Amino acid sequence: ISMLDFLSQMEIPYVVVLTKADKLNKTETEKRLKQIYEELGDFAENTKIIPFSIQNNIGAEELRRIIEEIS
Repeated sequence: ISMLDFLSQMEIPYVVVLTKADKLNKTETEKRLKQIYEELGDFAENTKIIPFSIQNNIGAEELRRIIEEIS
């Protein structure tokens, strides 16, 4: 939360990447995402969270797109 506060204050764009997304099923992933957004509190509205697994190609294209956009 401290890092998100710093990034927000400095107006530095960020994305939260949740690795090992292949370890959870769809229901567990949705439940965990909901928990994380709740934990983020005021930052939840402006935070992009990407579940990611290179093994199953989960979130890989979206993350590549975002990296290309900021490069």
